[in-house]
Amino acid sequence: MKTGVTWAQLAEAVGKPPAWTTAALLGQHPMGKDEAATAAALLELGDGAALAFQLQPPRGALDATVPVDPTI
Repeated sequence: MKTGVTWAQLAEAVGKPPAWTTAALLGQHPMGKDEAATAAALLELGDGAALAFQLQPPRGALDATVPVDPTI
């Protein structure tokens, strides 16, 4: 990463497992407000990114024609 922050460091900072954090930051599920703010600050991205991290992503956004998992 440009900032030198690792996925493991991001996960530790937001208080979630690395797989959960990575998936959230890659747009597969939303983060809570505090988690999003922490991640955006560490990545030096600002408030717009923090807000984007909190949004519910559209399901099936990974080239699958039919969503394969429900949003719970």
